[in-house]
Amino acid sequence: MPQVGLGIVAMVLLPALVLVSALCSGSETAFFSLTHADRLRLRKSHPGVYGIVHQLMAQPRALLVAILLLNVTVNTAYFTLAGIVGKSLFENSPAGAVAFSLGCVMVLILFGEVLPKALAAVHRLPVCRIMAVPVWGWYRLIGPLRVVLDGVIVGPLSRLFRPAGKGEARSLTAEDLSNLLELGQSQGVLRESEQQLLADVVELGTLRVRDVMTPRVDVAWLNATDTSQELLAIARETGFTRYPVCRGAFNERQIVGIVNVQHVFPQLKKSGAGARLPLAGLVEPVRFVPERAKVDQLLEHFRSTRSDVAVVVSEHGDVAGMVQVDDVIGELVKFAEASQEAGESSVRRIDQNTWEVPGRLSVRDWEEFFEPVGRERHAGVSTVAGLILARLGHVPKVGERVHISNMVMRVEAMKGRTIERVSVRLADGANGGEA
Repeated sequence: MPQVGLGIVAMVLLPALVLVSALCSGSETAFFSLTHADRLRLRKSHPGVYGIVHQLMAQPRALLVAILLLNVTVNTAYFTLAGIVGKSLFENSPAGAVAFSLGCVMVLILFGEVLPKALAAVHRLPVCRIMAVPVWGWYRLIGPLRVVLDGVIVGPLSRLFRPAGKGEARSLTAEDLSNLLELGQSQGVLRESEQQLLADVVELGTLRVRDVMTPRVDVAWLNATDTSQELLAIARETGFTRYPVCRGAFNERQIVGIVNVQHVFPQLKKSGAGARLPLAGLVEPVRFVPERAKVDQLLEHFRSTRSDVAVVVSEHGDVAGMVQVDDVIGELVKFAEASQEAGESSVRRIDQNTWEVPGRLSVRDWEEFFEPVGRERHAGVSTVAGLILARLGHVPKVGERVHISNMVMRVEAMKGRTIERVSVRLADGANGGEA
Protein backbone atom coordinates (compact mmCIF):
# COMPACT_ATOMS: atom_id res chain seq x y z
CA MET A 1 0.00 0.00 0.00
CA PRO A 2 2.76 2.50 0.79
CA GLN A 3 4.35 1.67 -2.54
CA VAL A 4 1.08 2.44 -4.33
CA GLY A 5 0.88 5.76 -2.52
CA LEU A 6 4.43 6.64 -3.46
CA GLY A 7 3.71 5.72 -7.06
CA ILE A 8 0.80 8.14 -7.15
CA VAL A 9 2.96 10.85 -5.56
CA ALA A 10 5.67 10.24 -8.13
CA MET A 11 3.19 10.41 -11.00
CA VAL A 12 1.89 13.76 -9.77
CA LEU A 13 4.84 15.58 -8.24
CA LEU A 14 7.75 14.50 -10.41
CA PRO A 15 6.22 15.72 -13.72
CA ALA A 16 5.13 18.93 -12.01
CA LEU A 17 8.67 19.57 -10.77
CA VAL A 18 10.05 18.85 -14.25
CA LEU A 19 7.58 21.38 -15.69
CA VAL A 20 8.63 24.09 -13.20
CA SER A 21 12.30 23.37 -13.92
CA ALA A 22 11.59 23.65 -17.66
CA LEU A 23 9.86 27.02 -17.16
CA CYS A 24 12.84 28.31 -15.15
CA SER A 25 15.34 27.19 -17.79
CA GLY A 26 13.27 28.56 -20.65
CA SER A 27 12.73 31.90 -18.88
CA GLU A 28 16.44 32.31 -18.25
CA THR A 29 17.26 31.68 -21.91
CA ALA A 30 14.42 33.86 -23.24
CA PHE A 31 15.14 36.90 -21.06
CA PHE A 32 18.88 36.92 -21.59
CA SER A 33 18.71 36.31 -25.36
CA LEU A 34 16.39 39.24 -26.11
CA THR A 35 17.86 41.60 -28.70
CA HIS A 36 17.21 45.32 -28.99
CA ALA A 37 14.89 44.65 -31.94
CA ASP A 38 12.98 42.10 -29.83
CA ARG A 39 12.45 44.68 -27.11
CA LEU A 40 11.16 47.23 -29.62
CA ARG A 41 8.68 44.70 -31.01
CA LEU A 42 7.61 43.76 -27.48
CA ARG A 43 7.12 47.43 -26.55
CA LYS A 44 4.92 47.97 -29.59
CA SER A 45 2.79 44.81 -29.25
CA HIS A 46 2.66 44.32 -25.46
CA PRO A 47 3.68 47.53 -23.61
CA GLY A 48 2.72 46.10 -20.20
CA VAL A 49 4.94 43.06 -20.64
CA TYR A 50 7.72 45.29 -21.98
CA GLY A 51 7.59 47.37 -18.80
CA ILE A 52 8.04 44.28 -16.64
CA VAL A 53 10.85 42.90 -18.81
CA HIS A 54 12.59 46.29 -18.80
CA GLN A 55 12.54 46.43 -14.99
CA LEU A 56 13.77 42.85 -14.68
CA MET A 57 16.62 43.33 -17.16
CA ALA A 58 17.70 46.56 -15.48
CA GLN A 59 19.40 44.31 -12.87
CA PRO A 60 20.42 41.21 -14.84
CA ARG A 61 22.52 39.63 -12.09
CA ALA A 62 19.69 39.91 -9.56
CA LEU A 63 17.28 38.40 -12.10
CA LEU A 64 19.68 35.53 -12.76
CA VAL A 65 20.03 34.88 -9.02
CA ALA A 66 16.23 34.77 -8.62
CA ILE A 67 15.71 32.32 -11.52
CA LEU A 68 18.62 30.06 -10.53
CA LEU A 69 17.49 30.00 -6.91
CA LEU A 70 14.06 28.67 -7.91
CA ASN A 71 15.56 26.26 -10.45
CA VAL A 72 18.06 24.79 -7.96
CA THR A 73 15.34 24.46 -5.31
CA VAL A 74 13.03 22.62 -7.70
CA ASN A 75 15.79 20.34 -9.00
CA THR A 76 16.87 19.47 -5.46
CA ALA A 77 13.29 18.61 -4.52
CA TYR A 78 12.97 16.53 -7.70
CA PHE A 79 16.11 14.48 -7.02
CA THR A 80 15.18 13.99 -3.37
CA LEU A 81 11.69 12.79 -4.23
CA ALA A 82 12.99 10.60 -7.06
CA GLY A 83 15.48 8.96 -4.69
CA ILE A 84 12.81 8.22 -2.07
CA VAL A 85 10.37 6.84 -4.64
CA GLY A 86 13.04 4.71 -6.34
CA LYS A 87 14.20 3.22 -3.05
CA SER A 88 10.63 2.42 -1.99
CA LEU A 89 9.45 0.98 -5.30
CA PHE A 90 12.59 -1.10 -5.85
CA GLU A 91 13.39 -2.00 -2.25
CA ASN A 92 14.44 -5.53 -3.17
CA SER A 93 16.10 -4.62 -6.45
CA PRO A 94 19.10 -2.26 -6.16
CA ALA A 95 19.63 -2.41 -9.91
CA GLY A 96 16.05 -1.29 -10.48
CA ALA A 97 16.50 1.64 -8.05
CA VAL A 98 19.67 2.73 -9.85
CA ALA A 99 17.98 2.44 -13.24
CA PHE A 100 14.98 4.47 -11.96
CA SER A 101 17.28 7.21 -10.62
CA LEU A 102 19.25 7.39 -13.87
CA GLY A 103 15.99 7.60 -15.81
CA CYS A 104 14.81 10.47 -13.62
CA VAL A 105 18.12 12.30 -14.21
CA MET A 106 17.82 11.88 -17.99
CA VAL A 107 14.21 13.08 -17.92
CA LEU A 108 15.19 16.23 -16.01
CA ILE A 109 18.16 16.95 -18.30
CA LEU A 110 16.15 16.43 -21.47
CA PHE A 111 12.78 17.94 -20.56
CA GLY A 112 13.87 20.33 -17.80
CA GLU A 113 17.00 21.81 -19.39
CA VAL A 114 17.90 20.99 -23.00
CA LEU A 115 14.48 21.05 -24.69
CA PRO A 116 13.07 24.19 -22.97
CA LYS A 117 16.29 26.13 -23.55
CA ALA A 118 16.29 25.20 -27.25
CA LEU A 119 12.64 26.18 -27.65
CA ALA A 120 13.05 29.43 -25.68
CA ALA A 121 16.02 30.49 -27.80
CA VAL A 122 13.84 30.24 -30.92
CA HIS A 123 10.57 31.52 -29.43
CA ARG A 124 11.93 34.03 -26.90
CA LEU A 125 9.19 36.65 -27.36
CA PRO A 126 6.25 34.27 -26.70
CA VAL A 127 8.11 32.82 -23.71
CA CYS A 128 8.73 36.31 -22.31
CA ARG A 129 5.07 37.23 -22.75
CA ILE A 130 3.99 34.10 -20.86
CA MET A 131 6.62 34.14 -18.11
CA ALA A 132 7.04 37.88 -17.45
CA VAL A 133 4.35 38.11 -14.75
CA PRO A 134 5.23 34.85 -12.90
CA VAL A 135 8.94 35.68 -12.91
CA TRP A 136 8.20 39.22 -11.71
CA GLY A 137 6.06 37.83 -8.87
CA TRP A 138 8.81 35.43 -7.77
CA TYR A 139 11.41 38.20 -8.13
CA ARG A 140 9.46 40.45 -5.78
CA LEU A 141 8.53 37.64 -3.39
CA ILE A 142 12.13 36.70 -2.59
CA GLY A 143 13.36 40.30 -2.64
CA PRO A 144 15.14 40.29 0.75
CA LEU A 145 16.68 36.83 0.20
CA ARG A 146 17.77 37.81 -3.32
CA VAL A 147 19.47 40.97 -2.04
CA VAL A 148 21.34 39.00 0.63
CA LEU A 149 22.51 36.32 -1.80
CA ASP A 150 23.57 38.87 -4.40
CA GLY A 151 25.35 41.17 -1.95
CA VAL A 152 26.96 38.59 0.36
CA ILE A 153 27.74 35.63 -1.90
CA VAL A 154 27.31 36.18 -5.65
CA GLY A 155 28.72 39.71 -5.87
CA PRO A 156 31.91 39.07 -3.84
CA LEU A 157 32.56 35.76 -5.61
CA SER A 158 32.17 37.33 -9.06
CA ARG A 159 34.69 40.04 -8.12
CA LEU A 160 37.03 37.46 -6.56
CA PHE A 161 37.20 35.22 -9.62
CA ARG A 162 37.19 38.01 -12.20
CA PRO A 163 40.47 37.94 -14.17
CA ALA A 164 42.96 40.65 -13.28
CA GLY A 165 42.43 43.81 -15.28
CA LYS A 166 38.97 42.70 -16.43
CA GLY A 167 36.91 45.39 -14.76
CA GLU A 168 33.53 46.62 -15.82
CA ALA A 169 33.38 47.44 -19.51
CA ARG A 170 33.55 51.15 -20.17
CA SER A 171 30.55 52.57 -21.98
CA LEU A 172 31.18 53.77 -25.53
CA THR A 173 30.90 57.55 -25.70
CA ALA A 174 29.95 59.82 -28.57
CA GLU A 175 33.59 60.95 -28.79
CA ASP A 176 34.70 57.32 -29.14
CA LEU A 177 32.23 56.82 -31.99
CA SER A 178 33.38 60.01 -33.69
CA ASN A 179 37.02 58.89 -33.49
CA LEU A 180 36.06 55.49 -34.86
CA LEU A 181 34.25 57.08 -37.82
CA GLU A 182 37.20 59.35 -38.55
CA LEU A 183 39.53 56.34 -38.45
CA GLY A 184 37.28 54.42 -40.83
CA GLN A 185 37.20 57.32 -43.26
CA SER A 186 40.98 57.83 -43.13
CA GLN A 187 41.60 54.13 -43.83
CA GLY A 188 39.20 54.08 -46.76
CA VAL A 189 36.58 51.87 -45.07
CA LEU A 190 34.01 54.68 -45.24
CA ARG A 191 33.56 57.23 -47.97
CA GLU A 192 33.64 60.86 -46.88
CA SER A 193 29.89 61.29 -47.45
CA GLU A 194 29.13 58.17 -45.40
CA GLN A 195 31.42 59.30 -42.60
CA GLN A 196 29.75 62.72 -42.55
CA LEU A 197 26.24 61.23 -42.40
CA LEU A 198 27.13 58.86 -39.55
CA ALA A 199 28.89 61.66 -37.70
CA ASP A 200 25.69 63.72 -37.93
CA VAL A 201 23.73 60.85 -36.39
CA VAL A 202 26.22 60.64 -33.53
CA GLU A 203 26.02 64.40 -33.01
CA LEU A 204 22.23 64.25 -32.88
CA GLY A 205 22.51 61.72 -30.05
CA THR A 206 24.52 64.26 -28.02
CA LEU A 207 22.03 67.10 -28.47
CA ARG A 208 20.12 68.34 -25.46
CA VAL A 209 16.61 69.76 -25.34
CA ARG A 210 18.08 73.23 -24.82
CA ASP A 211 19.80 72.92 -28.23
CA VAL A 212 16.51 72.52 -30.14
CA MET A 213 13.96 74.39 -27.99
CA THR A 214 12.45 77.82 -28.63
CA PRO A 215 13.93 80.14 -25.96
CA ARG A 216 11.54 81.73 -23.50
CA VAL A 217 12.09 85.21 -24.93
CA ASP A 218 10.84 83.98 -28.33
CA VAL A 219 7.76 82.17 -27.03
CA ALA A 220 4.42 83.89 -27.60
CA TRP A 221 2.05 83.25 -24.71
CA LEU A 222 -1.50 84.11 -23.68
CA ASN A 223 -3.13 85.13 -20.42
CA ALA A 224 -5.70 82.89 -18.78
CA THR A 225 -8.21 85.77 -18.93
CA ASP A 226 -7.92 86.02 -22.75
CA THR A 227 -10.48 84.59 -25.16
CA SER A 228 -10.44 82.81 -28.49
CA GLN A 229 -10.32 86.15 -30.29
CA GLU A 230 -6.96 87.05 -28.71
CA LEU A 231 -5.78 83.56 -29.64
CA LEU A 232 -6.70 84.05 -33.30
CA ALA A 233 -5.08 87.47 -33.33
CA ILE A 234 -1.74 86.23 -31.99
CA ALA A 235 -1.91 83.20 -34.29
CA ARG A 236 -2.28 85.48 -37.33
CA GLU A 237 0.62 87.59 -36.10
CA THR A 238 3.13 84.83 -35.26
CA GLY A 239 2.02 81.89 -37.40
CA PHE A 240 2.39 79.42 -34.51
CA THR A 241 -0.25 76.84 -33.60
CA ARG A 242 0.46 76.19 -29.91
CA TYR A 243 0.71 78.73 -27.10
CA PRO A 244 1.18 78.41 -23.34
CA VAL A 245 -1.62 79.93 -21.31
CA CYS A 246 -0.47 81.61 -18.08
CA ARG A 247 -1.72 83.56 -15.14
CA GLY A 248 0.46 86.64 -14.99
CA ALA A 249 4.13 86.27 -15.99
CA PHE A 250 5.38 83.37 -18.10
CA ASN A 251 6.82 80.95 -15.54
CA GLU A 252 6.20 77.40 -14.51
CA ARG A 253 4.17 78.21 -11.40
CA GLN A 254 1.50 80.03 -13.37
CA ILE A 255 1.23 78.02 -16.58
CA VAL A 256 -2.27 76.53 -16.70
CA GLY A 257 -1.94 74.63 -19.98
CA ILE A 258 -1.29 74.68 -23.70
CA VAL A 259 -3.83 75.83 -26.27
CA ASN A 260 -3.76 74.44 -29.81
CA VAL A 261 -5.28 76.68 -32.48
CA GLN A 262 -6.16 73.68 -34.67
CA HIS A 263 -8.24 72.18 -31.86
CA VAL A 264 -10.05 75.48 -31.27
CA PHE A 265 -11.30 75.88 -34.84
CA PRO A 266 -13.98 73.14 -34.62
CA GLN A 267 -15.45 74.77 -31.50
CA LEU A 268 -15.43 78.20 -33.15
CA LYS A 269 -17.23 76.70 -36.14
CA LYS A 270 -20.02 75.50 -33.86
CA SER A 271 -20.22 78.73 -31.81
CA GLY A 272 -19.68 81.17 -34.67
CA ALA A 273 -16.58 82.95 -35.96
CA GLY A 274 -17.14 85.95 -33.70
CA ALA A 275 -17.61 83.97 -30.51
CA ARG A 276 -15.37 84.83 -27.57
CA LEU A 277 -14.69 81.50 -25.95
CA PRO A 278 -12.69 81.70 -22.69
CA LEU A 279 -9.25 80.10 -22.99
CA ALA A 280 -9.63 78.44 -19.60
CA GLY A 281 -11.96 75.90 -21.21
CA LEU A 282 -9.75 75.34 -24.27
CA VAL A 283 -6.41 74.54 -22.69
CA GLU A 284 -4.83 71.09 -22.74
CA PRO A 285 -2.58 69.63 -20.00
CA VAL A 286 0.97 70.98 -20.01
CA ARG A 287 4.01 68.71 -19.73
CA PHE A 288 7.45 69.73 -18.53
CA VAL A 289 10.86 68.43 -19.61
CA PRO A 290 14.31 69.39 -18.27
CA GLU A 291 16.53 71.40 -20.59
CA ARG A 292 19.46 69.02 -19.97
CA ALA A 293 17.51 65.96 -21.21
CA LYS A 294 18.79 64.39 -24.43
CA VAL A 295 16.79 64.64 -27.63
CA ASP A 296 16.22 60.87 -27.77
CA GLN A 297 14.79 61.03 -24.24
CA LEU A 298 12.53 63.86 -25.38
CA LEU A 299 11.24 61.77 -28.29
CA GLU A 300 10.59 58.85 -25.93
CA HIS A 301 8.68 61.24 -23.64
CA PHE A 302 6.54 62.41 -26.54
CA ARG A 303 5.87 58.81 -27.58
CA SER A 304 4.93 57.56 -24.11
CA THR A 305 2.69 60.56 -23.29
CA ARG A 306 1.24 60.81 -26.82
CA SER A 307 2.04 64.52 -26.89
CA ASP A 308 4.04 66.73 -29.23
CA VAL A 309 4.80 69.84 -27.17
CA ALA A 310 6.30 70.49 -23.74
CA VAL A 311 7.52 73.38 -21.62
CA VAL A 312 11.27 73.28 -20.93
CA VAL A 313 12.48 74.00 -17.38
CA SER A 314 15.95 74.65 -16.05
CA GLU A 315 17.61 72.81 -13.17
CA HIS A 316 16.27 75.54 -10.85
CA GLY A 317 12.68 74.99 -11.99
CA ASP A 318 12.48 78.18 -14.06
CA VAL A 319 10.89 78.14 -17.52
CA ALA A 320 13.60 78.09 -20.19
CA GLY A 321 11.43 77.78 -23.28
CA MET A 322 9.16 75.47 -25.21
CA VAL A 323 9.93 72.49 -27.45
CA GLN A 324 7.84 70.68 -30.07
CA VAL A 325 8.28 67.64 -32.27
CA ASP A 326 8.67 70.07 -35.17
CA ASP A 327 11.84 71.44 -33.54
CA VAL A 328 13.42 67.96 -33.51
CA ILE A 329 12.32 67.31 -37.08
CA GLY A 330 13.85 70.63 -38.09
CA GLU A 331 17.12 69.57 -36.49
CA LEU A 332 17.06 66.29 -38.41
CA VAL A 333 16.37 68.13 -41.67
CA LYS A 334 19.19 70.54 -40.88
CA PHE A 335 21.61 67.64 -40.42
CA ALA A 336 20.45 66.05 -43.67
CA GLU A 337 20.91 69.30 -45.58
CA ALA A 338 24.28 69.84 -43.97
CA SER A 339 25.42 66.38 -45.07
CA GLN A 340 24.36 67.10 -48.66
CA GLU A 341 26.09 70.49 -48.60
CA ALA A 342 29.31 69.30 -46.94
CA GLY A 343 31.30 70.88 -49.72
CA GLU A 344 30.00 74.29 -48.68
CA SER A 345 30.94 73.77 -45.01
CA SER A 346 34.69 73.90 -45.36
CA VAL A 347 37.06 76.33 -43.66
CA ARG A 348 37.92 79.23 -45.97
CA ARG A 349 40.84 81.60 -45.46
CA ILE A 350 39.99 85.23 -46.14
CA ASP A 351 43.32 86.89 -45.38
CA GLN A 352 46.45 86.30 -43.33
CA ASN A 353 44.69 86.47 -39.95
CA THR A 354 41.03 85.82 -40.82
CA TRP A 355 39.15 82.64 -41.61
CA GLU A 356 35.53 81.82 -42.25
CA VAL A 357 34.31 78.58 -40.68
CA PRO A 358 30.93 76.79 -40.57
CA GLY A 359 28.99 77.08 -37.33
CA ARG A 360 28.66 73.30 -37.18
CA LEU A 361 32.45 72.81 -37.23
CA SER A 362 33.27 70.45 -34.36
CA VAL A 363 35.29 71.77 -31.44
CA ARG A 364 37.79 68.96 -32.01
CA ASP A 365 38.45 70.13 -35.57
CA TRP A 366 38.52 73.69 -34.29
CA GLU A 367 41.30 72.90 -31.82
CA GLU A 368 43.32 71.07 -34.45
CA PHE A 369 43.01 73.95 -36.87
CA PHE A 370 43.93 76.77 -34.48
CA GLU A 371 46.38 74.83 -32.28
CA PRO A 372 48.03 76.08 -30.16
CA VAL A 373 46.54 79.60 -30.28
CA GLY A 374 42.88 78.97 -29.68
CA ARG A 375 42.77 75.93 -27.46
CA GLU A 376 39.91 76.60 -25.08
CA ARG A 377 37.33 74.01 -24.04
CA HIS A 378 33.81 74.58 -22.82
CA ALA A 379 31.87 71.82 -21.02
CA GLY A 380 28.95 70.45 -23.00
CA VAL A 381 29.88 72.23 -26.25
CA SER A 382 30.55 70.22 -29.40
CA THR A 383 30.47 72.85 -32.20
CA VAL A 384 31.69 76.39 -32.88
CA ALA A 385 28.07 77.57 -32.90
CA GLY A 386 27.58 75.99 -29.47
CA LEU A 387 30.70 77.78 -28.22
CA ILE A 388 29.28 81.15 -29.31
CA LEU A 389 25.86 80.39 -27.82
CA ALA A 390 27.48 79.37 -24.53
CA ARG A 391 29.42 82.66 -24.39
CA LEU A 392 26.53 84.93 -25.38
CA GLY A 393 23.78 83.15 -23.48
CA HIS A 394 21.21 83.91 -26.20
CA VAL A 395 20.54 83.32 -29.89
CA PRO A 396 22.80 85.86 -31.64
CA LYS A 397 22.13 88.18 -34.55
CA VAL A 398 24.37 88.65 -37.57
CA GLY A 399 27.29 90.87 -36.60
CA GLU A 400 27.51 89.93 -32.91
CA ARG A 401 31.01 89.10 -31.65
CA VAL A 402 32.61 87.07 -28.89
CA HIS A 403 36.23 87.19 -27.72
CA ILE A 404 37.99 83.91 -26.99
CA SER A 405 41.66 83.97 -26.08
CA ASN A 406 43.30 86.17 -28.76
CA MET A 407 40.52 85.63 -31.32
CA VAL A 408 37.41 87.56 -32.28
CA MET A 409 34.54 85.42 -33.55
CA ARG A 410 31.83 87.23 -35.53
CA VAL A 411 28.52 85.74 -36.64
CA GLU A 412 28.34 86.17 -40.42
CA ALA A 413 25.21 84.22 -41.39
CA MET A 414 22.16 82.82 -39.59
CA LYS A 415 19.51 80.36 -40.73
CA GLY A 416 16.59 80.73 -38.38
CA ARG A 417 18.11 80.25 -34.92
CA THR A 418 21.07 78.32 -36.33
CA ILE A 419 24.51 79.91 -36.76
CA GLU A 420 25.58 79.07 -40.31
CA ARG A 421 28.91 80.87 -40.81
CA VAL A 422 31.41 82.47 -38.44
CA SER A 423 34.47 84.59 -39.17
CA VAL A 424 37.49 84.10 -36.92
CA ARG A 425 40.07 86.87 -36.74
CA LEU A 426 43.37 86.40 -34.92
CA ALA A 427 45.15 89.22 -33.16
CA ASP A 428 48.23 90.61 -34.88
CA GLY A 429 51.24 88.34 -34.59
CA ALA A 430 49.24 85.14 -34.04
CA ASN A 431 49.43 82.34 -36.54
CA GLY A 432 46.75 79.78 -37.26
CA GLY A 433 47.19 76.33 -38.62
CA GLU A 434 47.22 75.40 -42.27
CA ALA A 435 43.85 75.96 -43.94
